[in-house]
Amino acid sequence: MTEEETPNLLALHPKKLSDEEYSAYEAEFEKVLNDPLCRNIALSGSYGAGKSSVIEKVKERQQAKDEKWISISLATFCEAIDKQPGTEKDDQNAIEAEILRQMVHKIGTSKAPKSGLHELCDRKWHIDAGAAVLVLAFVLLTSYFMNISAKLFSLSLSRGEILAFLLWMILAGSGLFRLIRTNAISKVIKRIKVFEAELEVTPSGSVSPFERCVDEIVYLLNASEMDAIVFEDLDRFNSIDIFEKMRSLNALANDSRVSVAKKSQAAKPLRFFYLIRDGLFTDPRDRTKFFDFIIPVIPYTDPNNASDIMRSALAEVGLSVDEGFLYQLSTYIDDPRIIHDIADEAYHYKKILFKERSFGDGDSERLVALLAYKALFPRDFELLQVGRGYLHEVLNGKRRFIEKMKLDSGIDRKELKTELDNINQQLRVSEDELICLYGMPEMNKVTSHLTGIFASNFNPSSFIKAASNNPWASSALESLKVKLEQNDLYVARRSEIREESSRRSRVIQTQLDKFDARFEALRPLNIKQLIDFSPNADNLFVIECDDLERPEDFEELQMGSVLSSPHFPMLRFLVSSGYIDESYRRYISNFYSDLLCAEDDDYLSAIRQAKPIDLKYQPKEPAEIVRRMDKSMFARKNIRNPWLISALFESEADGKIAAFMTSIRQPEDIRYLAQFIASEQFTPAVFNPMNLYLDDPVAAMLGDERISAAVKRCVCKRYLINEEDCFDLFVKYVNADPHFLEEDPRFNDKQIEEGLLRIDYCTEAIDFSCASKTLLDYVYDNHLFMPTPLIVDGYLSLKYGVHDALNRGTLITEALKLSDDPIKDAVSENMERFVSGVVNKPKAKLEDEQQIVVTVLNERDIQTGTIEQYIAALSNVEVEDAAQVKSPEYQDMLLENRLVKCNADNVILFYQKADNAISDNLAKLIEVKGAPTGLNAPKCREANVDEADVVGKLIEHKTIPIDTKRTILSECGFIFSTFNIDGLDDETVHAMIDTKAIDMNGEMLDEFRTYKPDLIIDYILTDVDGFLAMAKADPNVVPEMTIERNEAEGLLKASIDVSKKLDILSCFDGTTPLDEGYEDAVNAAIALKHLEPDDIASLPLYYEKASGSDKDQFAKAFANSSDAVISNNVEFGWSLLYDALRHLKNKRARALRLIAWYSEQYCNEGDRDRLLNCFVSADLPEYIKLFRGSQSMIPKSSEDDAMLSRLNELGMCGRVSPDVNAGRPRKVYPKGHRRTKKT
Repeated sequence: MTEEETPNLLALHPKKLSDEEYSAYEAEFEKVLNDPLCRNIALSGSYGAGKSSVIEKVKERQQAKDEKWISISLATFCEAIDKQPGTEKDDQNAIEAEILRQMVHKIGTSKAPKSGLHELCDRKWHIDAGAAVLVLAFVLLTSYFMNISAKLFSLSLSRGEILAFLLWMILAGSGLFRLIRTNAISKVIKRIKVFEAELEVTPSGSVSPFERCVDEIVYLLNASEMDAIVFEDLDRFNSIDIFEKMRSLNALANDSRVSVAKKSQAAKPLRFFYLIRDGLFTDPRDRTKFFDFIIPVIPYTDPNNASDIMRSALAEVGLSVDEGFLYQLSTYIDDPRIIHDIADEAYHYKKILFKERSFGDGDSERLVALLAYKALFPRDFELLQVGRGYLHEVLNGKRRFIEKMKLDSGIDRKELKTELDNINQQLRVSEDELICLYGMPEMNKVTSHLTGIFASNFNPSSFIKAASNNPWASSALESLKVKLEQNDLYVARRSEIREESSRRSRVIQTQLDKFDARFEALRPLNIKQLIDFSPNADNLFVIECDDLERPEDFEELQMGSVLSSPHFPMLRFLVSSGYIDESYRRYISNFYSDLLCAEDDDYLSAIRQAKPIDLKYQPKEPAEIVRRMDKSMFARKNIRNPWLISALFESEADGKIAAFMTSIRQPEDIRYLAQFIASEQFTPAVFNPMNLYLDDPVAAMLGDERISAAVKRCVCKRYLINEEDCFDLFVKYVNADPHFLEEDPRFNDKQIEEGLLRIDYCTEAIDFSCASKTLLDYVYDNHLFMPTPLIVDGYLSLKYGVHDALNRGTLITEALKLSDDPIKDAVSENMERFVSGVVNKPKAKLEDEQQIVVTVLNERDIQTGTIEQYIAALSNVEVEDAAQVKSPEYQDMLLENRLVKCNADNVILFYQKADNAISDNLAKLIEVKGAPTGLNAPKCREANVDEADVVGKLIEHKTIPIDTKRTILSECGFIFSTFNIDGLDDETVHAMIDTKAIDMNGEMLDEFRTYKPDLIIDYILTDVDGFLAMAKADPNVVPEMTIERNEAEGLLKASIDVSKKLDILSCFDGTTPLDEGYEDAVNAAIALKHLEPDDIASLPLYYEKASGSDKDQFAKAFANSSDAVISNNVEFGWSLLYDALRHLKNKRARALRLIAWYSEQYCNEGDRDRLLNCFVSADLPEYIKLFRGSQSMIPKSSEDDAMLSRLNELGMCGRVSPDVNAGRPRKVYPKGHRRTKKT
């Protein structure tokens, strides 16, 4: 053993105190050892307090000072005297004898030669040899001298004889001295008899050993010069007499020393130290009177620190134990010697018993618990090893414990069973009475075969029983019963009786079932679990004679002593807490690996202890473990190791299998069973007991959502291969499992194929990614599949290389395109299921070919709801001709989902279906897909519909986009001569205008003027020439049409030829404002004929901008408005004045007014020439002459008067002659004219 492996074993002798620990007692011992009168000293303390450790420290220190100390211990003597029969006096004598014996042996008699007490000891061989030679010489010389006695007395000895005689004398004297010195005479000669008198040499044996040897002891103590004697364990005998004798002995020894010391020096006192418990003396006065000094010893170990001591002790030997366990155990054990003993034995047991076995969690506590039990109950432990004793009965008392719990439950099962039997018996009696009552009219047919039945005490039950036992009467009775079945009163009454009996029976049976289930559930529990469950554990621990199979064992095995022991609470605690349980043999018995290896034995031990076990552990010999397990263990859920369960089912141990199967009650148990069937440890033997003890176990497994699909699948395959009868739920589950055909090396495909054929397999789902190729081909070739989308998609990929048709939305198309194929056959036979499966796929988007769509819609077997889903799932599909779909309802669905092509055929079809109207769905189709193709007049006429009505209603529909309407109008080429635009929006009207779909006529012009005045310009612009033609038309031929001002203004702003604008103005009778945006010619025409008064002021601006004829037109317009110009004080220049006056040549008055006003506003003396040009432009010769310096005859008028007055103011004319004849001009003289000289 290496140094690291060497344990620190704990000796049971007293612990050696350190100087620091001893210092607590040092003062008391100094007092005692320095006081000569302190001779009887007590060290008082409880057992295990450390009294021996303290006194040993004192003893060691004093011996170092050459003092003589010895210890008298009776610890090993206690058990011996308890076992010896005899009186109390005999026990006392035995104690005294033991004390004397230890004194003699420990003190020695070498310095007390006269002592009659000697210890046996071996001397050196040459000393014994020398003594033998001397004795032999003495004997020989004595014999020789006796032969020559005559010669000796005659003193006639030779020289040699004299020397020999001297030698004999020396030997005889030495021997006599030895006898006297060692007091050997009294040891050899008990009494001397002289004649009739006897003399006692030694005392008789009637007195105690102490009384007999007190002088010897005192002599021995004083001769050995002993300083102190320590007495241990004297208090164990509960006898004060022995202490009194020891005190007396101490007094005698000390008095003897004092008497001897008087002759020499002061005597050293002899001290007796007594190690006693605190409660030895009940009277405190006796205690203090008896001892000269009492030194209290504080316990080294007590219940408060025992756990620390125990932990330290176990740690010293390499054991780690749970703190909670130590704390509880330490409340029962506080003796450090017992603690050390437990620790040492724990080390030894662990070393021997666990060489090969594992030592895991809980083992330390259980080992320590058993050894604590051994330390305190050694006899019962010895019996436990041979399967007997109190603890053995407790650990094997589960049945007894449960039976007592049943009695304490307050329910008497026998009474319930009797009551149930009485109910059934009463039912039979009642039915017999009914038969006799209602069958009385025909009872003679039965009684004719019986004799003596109708006695005075007629009993129906006896009668029916007798009739049943008689062959002829029995036949008649059965016939009677058949007839009674037709009697409604009899049947009703019997039903009432049976129902009442059944109700009462159910109540009793429910109580019985609950009672049995409650206590049946206790059988798998171990002792600890039973104690935890029971309200009264005394039923287990309190054992009486009658509880035992052999009542005599209670007295013979001293079970009562265990129950009455003060340590019994510890044993009860250890069992109740599970530290001592059924696995106790693991901790007290050697392991032999003939049948079980160490690992398997550990595993079995854990099962017995109901400890958590590793369910993944694979035993080497599972069958042997199963054989050694008790059947109650199989009801525990924590033993469900798959290897053990497999061995269990193969063991054919019906009782154990029944115990296991009855534990399968909860859903989690069914889940475990499923896991086992799916495991590698599966055995077919499981199915028979499973079906025997459980109701539809496989169905329960398949219905449990917490069992994984993989496990269920494996269970199904195992069941399919090993069982012939497969129920409907099983077949349904197998058909629905997509992974059932997966590759699995645990199963043979051929066996699976046989099973599939046997159950008429028709799978509804297959996962092709993991399926067996062999099984896939087998299912395909034998048509063992339903045409679900995934299966069809998988087989299309597998057989034809058409991949992912389902996700691409072409699965239906790909399947229906096939010919003479299992896929096509299956689909055709199950169109409803197939199509519904496709459309029910989440977010299904189908892109079937349009002809396949028509085929599906025309399939009669498909339900309307499925068709609705199918149509809703279609995308990127356009049915060219919806008329190919037979169902008008489905046609509408196609239109609603916009799955028809937007062409003339489909538009006309749905137009006609809507009673020559455009439905919202048709409009939505056109809105989404645009203008219908091929919609024109010939197509409409071919379909016998009014093209104008069709197109017009398309245009009128509000949901059709304006661009689509514009396209329709453009492509169709229709022109409406009349159209009610009142309800149309402006965008639609614009579209009609843009496509010139509205004819220019008076009716439509009125429509626009009435309902769409804002759009009338756009309408007119579509045919300006037509508009002008109507405006210029002869009112006698067609109704007169006038151009509205807004129309004129709008057209003038439009981008049309100026000539057309001038034509418009020519047809326009009203006024309109000038606009800088107009062409000059247009503004000039407006100024000339359509000028608004407010625009007169702006005429000079337009005049300045214009040129050519347009300029002249503005001047003319200005001239025409000269009076308004004057009244509005319009500013303008001389050039406009000149041009305007030219257009007033024939309008003398207006011209004069304009010139007079302008001269007043803008002329001064220097503008003579400009005024002259004005007169020239207006062609006024009178004034021209005047301005050129000649007298002029100017007519008399208000205009002329105003003009002459202004000229006079400007100094441009002279005197005006007052003589004016009526109606004749007057003479005006020039002024301010300068004549130029002619050269």
